[in-house]
Amino acid sequence: MAGAVFFVLPMQMGVAVINYALRGLGLGSQATVDPDEMDQILSEGATLPAVFYTDPNIAELEDELIFRPAWQIVGVEPELRNVGDYFTTTIEGFGFAVPIVVLRDEERQLRAFINVCRHRAHFVCVGNGNRKSLQCTYHGWVYGLNGCLRAVPRSGEGGLPPFEQLGLHPLAVESWKGYIFVSLKPVETLTEALGEFPTVLEAQGFEFPFAAENVDPDFEYTRQVQTMGGPANWKAMNENNIECYHCPTTHTHSFSAMYKVDPAHYAHREFDRGIYHTTWYQDSVAESLGLTDRSERPEYQFYYLWPHMYLSGGISERGYGGSFSRLWPDGVHAWQGESVRYHTPGDEPVNPEVAAQIDKWWQMTLEEDRVAAGRVQTGLKSGMYTWGYTLPESERNMRHFYALVWKALAPAFRA
Repeated sequence: MAGAVFFVLPMQMGVAVINYALRGLGLGSQATVDPDEMDQILSEGATLPAVFYTDPNIAELEDELIFRPAWQIVGVEPELRNVGDYFTTTIEGFGFAVPIVVLRDEERQLRAFINVCRHRAHFVCVGNGNRKSLQCTYHGWVYGLNGCLRAVPRSGEGGLPPFEQLGLHPLAVESWKGYIFVSLKPVETLTEALGEFPTVLEAQGFEFPFAAENVDPDFEYTRQVQTMGGPANWKAMNENNIECYHCPTTHTHSFSAMYKVDPAHYAHREFDRGIYHTTWYQDSVAESLGLTDRSERPEYQFYYLWPHMYLSGGISERGYGGSFSRLWPDGVHAWQGESVRYHTPGDEPVNPEVAAQIDKWWQMTLEEDRVAAGRVQTGLKSGMYTWGYTLPESERNMRHFYALVWKALAPAFRA
């Protein structure tokens, strides 16, 4: 059958063939997968099949069922403190990239719009800053902070629809604890999308640096963006990020030099919409930082929120008190991402020399992760790998992630 992908279950699961013929869902084909077979595979502790990381049809499904509906962190409220403050970013998937602008309007409400002029599709603003209005620099069309079209050069020539029909396209935007979330095509509220996330953060002592009660009104919260990317499917990179089974061998002289990665100290647990990790500095690092009372809360906190967002917490010695990250597909076999970091009051390193070493370890860790995920992708697309098996405790996070992916995609196959 043209366009189909076949694979065979291992004998211990019973011989069966699953036909991935993706026809429908607006993609030009109707999905005919047997969802019961996928349920069986995952219940046995297997990974997602390799085709989930290599087939463009699967990637198109992810666009419609995962990335367009997702509520995504794009910024923090303290950087939009004044009327007219704005920032720009993009929301991307396998087959789309939507530029957006988020701002504070005259009523001091958060607004988000598609950053595309209704005239000839140019951006209406770039970067971040403060504007009294949004004027496209291509032909000068002017929009208010409420997105309504206000002025068009030479509009006296006529031939245009009424201005009220030519406003910027609005997007769903909400904030939680100072984090700003946007969704292109929401199918649930932000509260529903967060699930148990707030409870988990509070239980671990997360400090919520951008919540209103913690924000210094006299401090300037300025974003610093670090872009990332690598040669792996977004899921392969995400899977690397959410487990530390690989840390002792992959990060021997980087992450493992900073933090304790043995099972007695490194905790990792899942919740309904994500995963969190906690651990402690190596004793020598803690000593160099002057840490004495180490019993109150984990010194390293890492949180993953479905489908592709991350927050970090705990004690920072890198000069950044708050950050968030996102990653997304760059085609089938690559990913892109960004880390947005903010200085917060009092986050200057106590020991600049140690801070420089920690930053070096982190850069090594990130590069090692990028390389490792790329090698995994090479194996996945080799045609010689169907799936693997996971350990029930050390890779419990992986099983949870596979379940989240399948839960999102299953409706296409159950129709």
